Amino acid sequence: MKTAGKVSQIPYTLTRRRSNKNIVLRVNDLGHVEVSAPFLVPKATIEEFILANEEKLLSRIAERKERHHTYTDGDRFLYEGRYVELSVAHGSRYNIAEENGVLRVTTIEEECPPRVVEALVLWLYRKRTRQRVKEILPIWAMKLGLATPPFSVRDSKKRWASCSSKGRLNFSLRCQALTDEQLSYLVLHELAHLIHFDHSPDFHALVKHHMSFYKSVQRSLYAVQEESQLI
Repeated sequence: MKTAGKVSQIPYTLTRRRSNKNIVLRVNDLGHVEVSAPFLVPKATIEEFILANEEKLLSRIAERKERHHTYTDGDRFLYEGRYVELSVAHGSRYNIAEENGVLRVTTIEEECPPRVVEALVLWLYRKRTRQRVKEILPIWAMKLGLATPPFSVRDSKKRWASCSSKGRLNFSLRCQALTDEQLSYLVLHELAHLIHFDHSPDFHALVKHHMSFYKSVQRSLYAVQEESQLI
């Protein structure tokens, strides 16, 4: 069960979990503090813990809010490994396209509602991710001696990509934020799971055999994880 509270400058949501042995603090993508704690820990103790971490939490909240997209003129997005700036205008039809570092959007509404702009951005990211994966997938499948598997593109914020036990690959539309090298690594990683459905030494050896520098690419993915949140 979740309960809401506030201590000092920090609103928070508290979730009690039997599995928790300690108090855990997390700032979500929207800049809100989420607390999970054992059932028997008093609320006063939890709020003391929040206050003890107040400075770190406020800094983290500010970072999250700064990255939160407004979907208005001047908003910036990672797009194929580089930043592009959003330019929104009134037009005769809905349209979105990336041109020379500018993400140009037109909507039929004169005030260009952010929710409409957001839908167009998500649509473009999904479309471009599908196109790019479709180009890369057969190349790596052939190198691994596999048939090209089916794949889908989803609006996922938790994972870049995944592989199901039935052999279907899934990619987040956020992958459009990635460079060609980063996306290529993800495709290789998920295809390798069709041979080793785990993260065993054999799996890592297979990935390394085909991409010797994969660990540096993997680290670069961690670095852009938060920057690519389309929220």
